[in-house]
Amino acid sequence: KFHQLPELQHYFSSFTTDFVAAAQNPNIYYGNPNLDYVETTAFEAGITHLISQDLVLDVVGYNRDRRGAIRLDVFQPGIIDPGVEERRIFLNGDNGNVKGVDLTLSKRYSNYFSADVAYSLQFARGTTSSPLDFATGAGFGRLFDPLFPGRLLVPPSELTAEAFDRQHSANLQFALRFPDEFQEGTTAGTILGDFGVHLVYNAHSGEPFTRRSLVGQFEPLEDFNTSRLPWFHQGDVRVTKGIDLGGALDLEVFGSVINFLGIENVVNVNPTTGRPDRSGFEDQLSRTPVIPSSFLTEDSPGTFPFTIETDIVPEFQSRFARQDLNGDGTITLEEAQESLRQALIASGSGATFSAGGTGDSPFNYGAPRQFRFGAEIRF
Repeated sequence: KFHQLPELQHYFSSFTTDFVAAAQNPNIYYGNPNLDYVETTAFEAGITHLISQDLVLDVVGYNRDRRGAIRLDVFQPGIIDPGVEERRIFLNGDNGNVKGVDLTLSKRYSNYFSADVAYSLQFARGTTSSPLDFATGAGFGRLFDPLFPGRLLVPPSELTAEAFDRQHSANLQFALRFPDEFQEGTTAGTILGDFGVHLVYNAHSGEPFTRRSLVGQFEPLEDFNTSRLPWFHQGDVRVTKGIDLGGALDLEVFGSVINFLGIENVVNVNPTTGRPDRSGFEDQLSRTPVIPSSFLTEDSPGTFPFTIETDIVPEFQSRFARQDLNGDGTITLEEAQESLRQALIASGSGATFSAGGTGDSPFNYGAPRQFRFGAEIRF
């Protein structure tokens, strides 16, 4: 068991700010000089078993409790003083627990290869995932409680999955390496001498997130961190070949493939849909498409449907023809709505950042398959 002093910012944040004068600014975080130490109780036990001369098994179990960790709490209007609006103050209000077991099977280098296989089962639970998790940004501490009108949502008191919780993790490392003198004087030795293949593969279950409503104040639709991202898979391989240039010079050429399986990993989603490619607001924003009058001819009626040949200015007809989805030369309201909806999805412009949405952002996906080639000279 040990105790840790909170960060100094949690004591002194905004200590020069007038508490009353800043009544209308809920973005100010107030430090608390009365914060106590954060208490942590940790336990870990393990065993290492030598299965054979080259093979070792490690089993480790652990449990860690935290009590009185720091979080930014929301004080309801009038709680501190009848004339004081809502305030956000650091308190010793967070509790949590992390427990799990790690299994590792290791084979040391022999017979030209080595390998490590590891699996982890972990449960990370807490009332909040970080000091600012609940009461700031897209946190729920800025929302009103639907059960108690006029009151803000209070931080949870029950333990839920933390934002970084990965219940299952698996890792594989494999290395195949032939020495310089491998079968010297043979064709196989010429090809495989100082040749290596290195493989790294890891997979883990998705982190949790909370689904949010598309309407109103984007309130949570479920208990905090109930939904989860899909599994993540990443495999990289690197092939090397050393060439003796004579003297003290050595050349190594290499090629590597990152994400060699070409898996499209989803690392973030829009909380309003649970999908990485759309926020859910695209349907609402595409209901009333408009073609500005600057693109229309003088004889155009100005309302849907539009005939491309007679209603659209000639120099823009090829562009607007993309909205003619059935190719009949006419843009109907339905076609314009669908075209706008697809454009919003592709551009991410339908996202609402107040709900934590990003639309179809490239940052919602992991790295694609990549090929790299190079050479190294050692001396």
